[in-house]
Amino acid sequence: MANAFLKPNVIINTILGMLQNELVLPNFVWKDGLGDFSGKYNDTVTIRIPHPTIAHTRQLRAVGPDRNLQASDLTETAVDVRLTDVVYNLVNLTDEERELDVRSFGVDVLPRQVRAVAEQLEYGLAYTITQAPYQGVNSVAADQIWNGVIAARRELNDAKVPRDGRVLLIGHAVEEALLLDDRFIRYDSQGQNAVSAVTEATIGRLAGYNAVVVDTIPHGAAYLFHPTAFCMVSRAPGAPFSNAVATAATMSENGVALRWLGDYDSTATTDRSLVDTWVGYKSISDPIPGFVRASRIQLQSTSAQIAGPASISHTGGNVTLALIDSNGDDRAIDPTVTWASSNASAATVAAGVLTPVAAGTSTVTATLDGTVTATFTATIV
Repeated sequence: MANAFLKPNVIINTILGMLQNELVLPNFVWKDGLGDFSGKYNDTVTIRIPHPTIAHTRQLRAVGPDRNLQASDLTETAVDVRLTDVVYNLVNLTDEERELDVRSFGVDVLPRQVRAVAEQLEYGLAYTITQAPYQGVNSVAADQIWNGVIAARRELNDAKVPRDGRVLLIGHAVEEALLLDDRFIRYDSQGQNAVSAVTEATIGRLAGYNAVVVDTIPHGAAYLFHPTAFCMVSRAPGAPFSNAVATAATMSENGVALRWLGDYDSTATTDRSLVDTWVGYKSISDPIPGFVRASRIQLQSTSAQIAGPASISHTGGNVTLALIDSNGDDRAIDPTVTWASSNASAATVAAGVLTPVAAGTSTVTATLDGTVTATFTATIV
């Protein structure tokens, strides 16, 4: 495969084109103004996100001081973002696999590598979105999703969050509820053609926003936000100094940077193809009033169950519990869930993590969406 590879710049261009077709979430967050990480302490750089400026008014034919113009400030929010993860996919192909099993590098290898990298970028950004410090949650029943979106819209409007570019991300259970709502304007009824992952995931419009189905967020959750609510930064590692690497290329597109390396290990008669990037994610809070550029909508659960081991050793350390609601989501670490232990001398619990204290039993209770409770008997031995 080493001798059959296309030129590195052709490979990296192909990868980036494929990646843009695979990505959904990174298309809706801030990726501009990334700056340079080179030589920065702790792999951190400060990026700047602009605020809207304001206009002023004065009277026509004003005289004296009333005629003086007032300058407007161009303010920005400074955000420190750290590169934290290496997202990569490495494939090794022996001579036999290359010659007998692989029809084409561009068909059988490269697309699968790109898809794997895209999925990891989606998961990292989805986690950032779901764990952001939302100021509140609009909890609604299945037939009231519309009302939840309107309430979220009001929150963003009151915070003077720009209207342009807002997007509504929805999970699978919310998608189901919307498709059963006659008020929802579906794109398939308007003859829309899917040409990329984004357009394929966009099922219609609700309250003036494109509704985009995202596989990586909780099924019962929806998030209305402006692109500046979250940022994702990426940087492609450079080409190695070593001559052992046969081919290498780096490039960026739409704020996503990638590197591709291809070489041949003659001792193992194996070709190697590596696609990788360095990446960091962050939710963005303004100094005042805080995290207001996004709003969360939660589809109310009708039931929930706590799952955990039948017995827990009091010397075995903490135990992570699962809290599965009727939407199919594990809400154990959801900050809106309230946890309680009936016997703190036997065990304590917080954010789905049970801490055994001494032999005994305790009834662990989780309350979610205001009215739904689930219980679990923790037996400490």
